[in-house]
Amino acid sequence: MLKTRYAFTLAVLACGCSSSPAETIGSTREAVVVSQGLLTVDVQNSGPAEVGQQQTFTSTITNNTTETLTNVAVAESSQNGLIDHIRSTVGTCIKGGTISGECFLGTFTPGETATITFVTIPQAPGTLEFTNTVVQNNTSDQATTTEDDIQIAASPTDVQVTGSASTGGPKPGQSFTYTFQVKNNGPNPTSGVTFTDSLPAVLPIGGATVPSEAAGACSIAGQTVTCSLGALAVGAQEDVVISTTAPTTEQTIADTGTASSDAPDSQPSNDSVTVTVQVKN
Repeated sequence: MLKTRYAFTLAVLACGCSSSPAETIGSTREAVVVSQGLLTVDVQNSGPAEVGQQQTFTSTITNNTTETLTNVAVAESSQNGLIDHIRSTVGTCIKGGTISGECFLGTFTPGETATITFVTIPQAPGTLEFTNTVVQNNTSDQATTTEDDIQIAASPTDVQVTGSASTGGPKPGQSFTYTFQVKNNGPNPTSGVTFTDSLPAVLPIGGATVPSEAAGACSIAGQTVTCSLGALAVGAQEDVVISTTAPTTEQTIADTGTASSDAPDSQPSNDSVTVTVQVKN
């Protein structure tokens, strides 16, 4: 499966009465206390998600001092995830582009809490890495960084295989072809689509092609044909054509082709198809 890492960054900037360095901790599941308790930052996420499914990060920022902090600002971004929206219960927020946003909390009074909701949409399966960086007084030596890994799964879809032979009753020694259709029935696109066919030993492989792809899309190793079909949009189809020759003796031959992809398959029962021919005079 394709591995993709997502990075999410949160920076809190404030002007207050203390400039003591922050301590570094390693979990977003617990409150993050910085600058000896001046600010508490607690980050939560909405848990595992699928590609294209909204992923929410909620940051709760609290002023633990007895003094008012001014010019408090929060900058957030999520690399490889497209921002859907950013909102705060205090101040105002704006999008900074396709992956980032900022919230300006303004004057932050003693005991005041702001909750910031950042929603991003993962674009590929893999690991979503959440990084939270908190800064006091806009100085780099007063930063706390935390990380959290969230697994992003591919969205399920239905890859179906159908097939047929150019003749259902080849004569002994007659050349014929198998044609397999690999189609994505949806509801989501998929990538890494692969077709595999291990032909019976009595069928010599004369060649294997994908007509719509460049030459070399299929490889042959012994009796096994493997074709890399790449990505399939919803409703898209690729054909695989395998040429062979019937044995010289009469018999019934069953050949099975199978397809797979990077996405979980919602209908695994149609991932394979068996085509049977009767060799006869």
